[in-house]
Amino acid sequence: MATCKNCRKSGLFTKVNGLGVCDRCNSIINIETPPHFRIYKDCCSIIETTENPETLKNRLDLLKKQLEYFHTYESKGINLLTPSPSALFQTLESERDSYYIECFEKAFKTLAVKVTELKTKSSQVNRIEKFIQLIDEYKSELIDSSSLSGMRSRAQKLFDLYSA
Repeated sequence: MATCKNCRKSGLFTKVNGLGVCDRCNSIINIETPPHFRIYKDCCSIIETTENPETLKNRLDLLKKQLEYFHTYESKGINLLTPSPSALFQTLESERDSYYIECFEKAFKTLAVKVTELKTKSSQVNRIEKFIQLIDEYKSELIDSSSLSGMRSRAQKLFDLYSA
């Protein structure tokens, strides 16, 4: 006698698929999950490529929400993601600082190029100042706020170079 892992329906004539769910629940999963998969994949892609810390923060939060959605199925023994949402969530939390460091690294490289393209010294200094403020603002998002100290000192050196 089979039991659906999702709705707990069981009986002599209840059939479940490879995921362990009945036809009705399988239909629901097939309708509900594609948008969550798309958002999950989009978040992963944007997290890897963005150089905007606000975008990174928003996508990390959205990714957490998607993992929570998939975790509701995982807690019932229905595995929709590999690795599991629990494992992905742990990785997300443990790698949080490195995502921000990589984001600021990309932003710094862009800043170094953009500053040379600006025509006035004041606009160059202002752009670098804004970047330093952004670093200070996002330190609170990190588990180890000192992780951005090296980036801040590099930005400060760039500031000193252009403000002299």
